[in-house]
Amino acid sequence: MIFLFQRKIMLLVVCCIIIMSSLYGAESKIDSLKCILQQYDNGDTSQAHVQTIIELGDALWWEGELWAGVETFKKGLKLAEKTANTKYITHCHLAIGRLCFRQANYTCARASLYFVLDAPYPTVTARDSAEVYRALGDVNIYDGNLEEASSYHIEAVKIYERLKDTLHIAGFYYAVGHIKLKQDTPNRAIEFFNKAQNMYNAIGEKYSMVSCVSMKGEAYKKIGDYEKAVSCLEQALLYDLENGNSPYDIGYSTHALGSILVELGQLKRAEALLLQSLEMRKEYGDQEELIETYGTLGSLYTHKRNYRKAFEYFDVAIARAKELNIRPLMEKVYKQMSDAYLHFDQYEEAYFCIKKYYEIKEALVNEKTEKSIAALYATHELEKKEQDLIIKEREIEDLMKEKKLNLLSKWLLITGLIALSIFILAGILLFKKQLNYNTVLAGKNNRIEEQNHDLIDMNKKLERANKDLEQFAYISSHDLKTPLRNIGNYAGLLRQQYAKSLDKNALTFLGFITDGIEQMSALLDNILSYSLVTKSQVKREVVDLGDSVNKVLHNLNPMIAERQAEVDFQLLLAVEGDAIQIMQVFQNLIGNAIKFVPADRCPVIRVRGEGVENDMYKIAIIDNGVGIKRENQKKIFEIFKRLHTDAEFKGTGIGLSICKKIINRHGGEIWVTSDGETGTTFYFTLPKANPVLLNKPKDLHKTIASQTVL
Repeated sequence: MIFLFQRKIMLLVVCCIIIMSSLYGAESKIDSLKCILQQYDNGDTSQAHVQTIIELGDALWWEGELWAGVETFKKGLKLAEKTANTKYITHCHLAIGRLCFRQANYTCARASLYFVLDAPYPTVTARDSAEVYRALGDVNIYDGNLEEASSYHIEAVKIYERLKDTLHIAGFYYAVGHIKLKQDTPNRAIEFFNKAQNMYNAIGEKYSMVSCVSMKGEAYKKIGDYEKAVSCLEQALLYDLENGNSPYDIGYSTHALGSILVELGQLKRAEALLLQSLEMRKEYGDQEELIETYGTLGSLYTHKRNYRKAFEYFDVAIARAKELNIRPLMEKVYKQMSDAYLHFDQYEEAYFCIKKYYEIKEALVNEKTEKSIAALYATHELEKKEQDLIIKEREIEDLMKEKKLNLLSKWLLITGLIALSIFILAGILLFKKQLNYNTVLAGKNNRIEEQNHDLIDMNKKLERANKDLEQFAYISSHDLKTPLRNIGNYAGLLRQQYAKSLDKNALTFLGFITDGIEQMSALLDNILSYSLVTKSQVKREVVDLGDSVNKVLHNLNPMIAERQAEVDFQLLLAVEGDAIQIMQVFQNLIGNAIKFVPADRCPVIRVRGEGVENDMYKIAIIDNGVGIKRENQKKIFEIFKRLHTDAEFKGTGIGLSICKKIINRHGGEIWVTSDGETGTTFYFTLPKANPVLLNKPKDLHKTIASQTVL
């Protein structure tokens, strides 16, 4: 009894000290909790001891002492595990996961969070699960796994919606805005931040509302609207300073504002803010944001032309990024260092850094590509299993038919008096066989249904993978234009400034470089065109094909004049579709018809409407060119597939694949016929708009055009 009374007195003392600590500030609270802990033995497993340790961990977390917080929660976890207190075990794992995330220790963070997610404890509430999903989403955002981040945040918001928790539903919109910002879609990010801000405002959550304002500042920075960006971030910083927020909040606001001021050239104010942010982030212990601040300071001193200080900060940033293996940050810092070396005219060092930047960027892209390939292989294996299952079912059906025939033959041989008994026996056997067959068939059907569900899931993953690959093709072709243009510019400078100093071989080599750059530029333009066909939505409008062909012939005017080509078209109807993309099909096909004709022969091209079938209008483009052999007539629509060398006919092998993609997206088909020697006819179909002829029959006329034919 005396022991229980002492414990109750101790709990009362703890509660009183915690209340007093909240009144006199966080530091006095931490000191008070440490004093209380000195009264316990290390092996004391009482609830009051564990609760005090957890209270101390929470206070250290709030004050930004991340390392001390992790160690405190680990100590509390050991004591909670000794007493099997599942509530405190869950709390400690969740806290360790979020603190490790702030320290950029993603492996530790995931391990702790997955423990809570998989724990069979009845004390793990729906809110705990939602907190774990939300934390895993945040980890994957900073680790670059945006698809996984989205899925975890969606699982979290489902729980919050069931709990009708408006505060955390607003947090979901905030997280989605963060993801959109990472995906370089700042306008969409601002939409989600506005939704979150309105919800926080409605419930009076001032702190989180200001966080939305701060993130909108980052989004406006990416858009290039620096005036709005500075306004948002100054508003957030003022709120943090007035309300005495944590070092993490003040460090974030000062860094964000300082980085924009560097871009605007306000270097003195930017330097003061960034140095303040550095000290705050050192104190708080968030490693990823600390590395980012070192990199931004390097860029600041690059603008101030202070080489020593710039690379002093860059060296710390890259060393810490390598130590923690945060590849997205390594990629960013190498790009900043490359720009700095160029600023100081150190081209070899700049080349080394930009090479490292592209190596890391390629590695990150390859990881996504490997996931897409794995999804393709999984789909292929699933299709094979489904095919094997169908074959086995057919074998069972054939076996049952054979057995039925045998029973029927025997029944016909039965005579007289034993006919009834044999009929009954046969019925019993047939019934048993049918039961067995139904059992087997039911099992097979269940397996087929399960595999069909798996196949649907794999198809969805494959569709997402294809979208990622198309996005990758678009981004790669767009981003590679800049380094290629730089190579061309430097090659041009070499030719202009050192032409007299270079011998004949060197000038020849420069010519090869220039030709290669032109070919690569054309190839990137074509890849970009190919990806844009899929990215853009197909318009549904009435398209006058006669008007489209007239515009194409106007575009191709110089090419036809040069080759003295004859082009005519007659009786073309209206179709439904995207006018720009349909013009692109005609321009590619007519341009190819002119190009692939021997130099000793004048091109003759006929464009004809072939009639309507099943609401699809068939068009033919006939030429007198070199022809296409039968074995190559399907291959020519594959991307990068060419039948001729550059010495014979120039091109990149993408034009016909673009035509096929456009026609297929309109619901039509495209094919080719040729004897392989002289002349080719391309056929394709498009949705008919109406049967009225929109252009009068035209006589054969000569016209000429100009546009690069892919």
